[in-house]
Amino acid sequence: MINKMKKYVIYLITAVIVVATSGCADDFDKNKFKYEATPLPVTGIKLNKNELTLPWNNSETLSAAISPERAANKEYTWSSSNVSIAAVDFLGEVSAVGVGKATITVTTADGGKTDLCEVTVNPFVELDATSLSLLVGDTHTFTAAVRPATYPQTITWSSTAADVVSVTQDGEITALKDGSATIRATIEGDFRLSCTVSVGLVPAESVELSEESFVLDINKSVTLTATVLPSNAANQKVNWKVISNESHAIVSTVIEGNDIIVTRVGSGDFDIVAITDDGGFEATCNFPGTDPNSLFYGSGSKVWTWDKLEWSPLSREDEWWTGDFDDILGPYGSKDGTGATMTFSSEGLKLTKTKTDGSKEEGTFSVDLTKTKVRWTWEGKDNPNAPWSIGQLTTQDVTILWGVHLDHSLIYDDTKLPKAGNYPNGEADIAKVYTYDIISTADDEIVLAVPGDSPSNVEMYDWSGAWYWYFKEKK
Repeated sequence: MINKMKKYVIYLITAVIVVATSGCADDFDKNKFKYEATPLPVTGIKLNKNELTLPWNNSETLSAAISPERAANKEYTWSSSNVSIAAVDFLGEVSAVGVGKATITVTTADGGKTDLCEVTVNPFVELDATSLSLLVGDTHTFTAAVRPATYPQTITWSSTAADVVSVTQDGEITALKDGSATIRATIEGDFRLSCTVSVGLVPAESVELSEESFVLDINKSVTLTATVLPSNAANQKVNWKVISNESHAIVSTVIEGNDIIVTRVGSGDFDIVAITDDGGFEATCNFPGTDPNSLFYGSGSKVWTWDKLEWSPLSREDEWWTGDFDDILGPYGSKDGTGATMTFSSEGLKLTKTKTDGSKEEGTFSVDLTKTKVRWTWEGKDNPNAPWSIGQLTTQDVTILWGVHLDHSLIYDDTKLPKAGNYPNGEADIAKVYTYDIISTADDEIVLAVPGDSPSNVEMYDWSGAWYWYFKEKK
């Protein structure tokens, strides 16, 4: 019984403490963390311009920024010290309605902070012409007016070449000899407007090209002729520009006056543009893209024979070694034989190699002119200003003439060659795909290359030497 009473007493005391504590908490929440938000006042305002010059009857809009950015009241008003010269609306647009000076003021609603813009409104001259072409003896009287019309209409005239074009103070000019001059109109000593006068110099009006569109095969050339009109235009000069949307659409040009020789060495689409030196008039000839594979088969098919093989460092221009026919048939050759040929055909992109004994190897080929390289230097880095190749030739199931050493995808380790028994089925286990860099091409010559074996067995392009194959067309 006593234990029970003790337990009840403990419960009662605990309840009293909880109630008392809760009451204190209520008092604490009511009296603490009370505050009132105070609006952030404006400390200043700044205009985007503090000086502005406008011709009469023109306008420009000013803008203002209040600081700080989080200021509560961001309202402001605009005013002008002289609305008869420069008026301003509620958006800050300043209108030049008179001639003279006025001050535009922006004022904040909170605190009356201000910033000023000094506006100068100038008169200007309206001329009936800003360029003229005359013959010797011709005259012209300018129709001119000062704006606004309420401003004094006195204009002072002058010529930069009075021996070519003279001018009176009434605005009448006379062409005295061939040449050009600038006639200036001045108001109260302040230059306002000018007119360029050409005497005996007929201006260009347009330009035409001998072709508007031309289908040009790779390694073929065409001459474009630009004709400036009218034919008696004094300045017949044109400037040339090449526009290409593809980096591999390379165009070689030789400029000879108004004639340009265009030689296609890439496959992409491009434009040749003639631009008159006088007036900047343009005419364009479009060259649609062509098949890059035609480098090897021409218009349909072409037969090539071996010419020579060279070994040379990538970073030097001079020849290191040139092999003769006996060398090719020796340690480097596949014994295709004297007079062996390879025929590239557009039909199915077929490559057929015919050996001296009459046997043939057939495969396919493809050309990619986007896969280009630059020349390697002795310092061990690429030289972007020295082109190495213009593209890449890939053959499958057949090599080029005397290209046998490129078998097995340029594997340099002899233990991996089929002759060592590393492949159960010999060469049948090897994907016969071969790649060659295209160094240069012409109607009657092709130069292909690939870096030779590397002393350190690293990637084929990371060293200093290469094989070069030269082929000539068999007529």
